[in-house]
Amino acid sequence: MQLLGVIAELSISRPLTTLTRYLKKQVQYNYHFTLANEGLLKTLYSTIHKGTSQMKKMTATLTLLGLGVLVAVLSFAKPGIFMSNEEQRLIEAVAQNDLTTVRELVEAGININAQDTRGRTALLAAVEGHNLESAKVLLEAGADVNLLDDKMDSPLLLAGAEGTVDIMKLILQAKPNFSLYNRFGGTPLIPAAERGHVDMVKLLVNTKVDVDHVNHLGWTALLEAIVLSDGGPRHQKIVQLLVDAGADVHIADKEGVTPLQHARQKGFHEIVKILELEKKGLRPKGK
Repeated sequence: MQLLGVIAELSISRPLTTLTRYLKKQVQYNYHFTLANEGLLKTLYSTIHKGTSQMKKMTATLTLLGLGVLVAVLSFAKPGIFMSNEEQRLIEAVAQNDLTTVRELVEAGININAQDTRGRTALLAAVEGHNLESAKVLLEAGADVNLLDDKMDSPLLLAGAEGTVDIMKLILQAKPNFSLYNRFGGTPLIPAAERGHVDMVKLLVNTKVDVDHVNHLGWTALLEAIVLSDGGPRHQKIVQLLVDAGADVHIADKEGVTPLQHARQKGFHEIVKILELEKKGLRPKGK
């Protein structure tokens, strides 16, 4: 009973290792103690051993579980929740076209590729705001041109849609990834053609962009330049640019309607002429 009392006291006030040390000492130096408590000692040692083993297993399991939860939380966490104040300040400075602050923060060596809660980098904010000088500072510092925001826009993709030719020229020098597509599955060329950005189309048809890429809607740049346009002078020039760049005039939409058929249906007579000449192999280059 004396042993049970000691065990009760030690197990409440001390760790399991303290109890183990106490028992080993008694067994080593006190023969009568061992003899009197032989049965209880066997049971107790077995229990302690199992307890220690189980505690180790539990600790390892909890550690792995904790790491798993942490990985899961980080994988689903929105970008921007771990941004520093300086990183957030950089994006805000770019958005406000505060070039002095942009230069100051870039020179301080902060992470220029940090993404805010919308997934925007400072470079994407520069494209969004058409801020050429900020974009130049960021690109010279090695800003990543391929990071996508939560709308699936990258600096390359957004510059095409926005028609920011000067910024696009800088982005192209950084060798962007042309296999990244926007939320509609499109290249930078497709929205540029649809929105009537003549100079952007002229620039992009001379890059690695696929002029015949088909987006999730089933449209190429040529189809969008017709289907989603007013058929005016800008889109007439764009259709000519695309045809001159080798765009396939036979690629139809999901309903099987070709660019020429769309142009006829919409009464776009000048575009019809361009496409008919192309089909006949008679169109003059660069007209």
